[in-house]
Amino acid sequence: MGLLVVFIVSVAIGQAISIVIGVNVERAYSPYTGLITFIACYFLTFGVAWKLSVWLTEPGKRLGRWLNRGRAWLVGVLGSRLFPEWLWEFAAAVD
Repeated sequence: MGLLVVFIVSVAIGQAISIVIGVNVERAYSPYTGLITFIACYFLTFGVAWKLSVWLTEPGKRLGRWLNRGRAWLVGVLGSRLFPEWLWEFAAAVD
């Protein structure tokens, strides 16, 4: 679950950067060049965001440990009935 959240946030930030780059290239050169630059940045964002997300959420990394600790905190606060253990096992298997 943490991997998905980090990926979505990374893609959103990357797409914002792609828009800024595309608009600036369009203003400096031509609309066609700006469009091609934006499309290249758009697709590149997905690959970079995935690699970054996997790297950040590795269990040994700081963010990965924090996300795993957050699961235990969430279960403690909201109760094990709302988040049973099998749900976390299923989520870990899907990750």
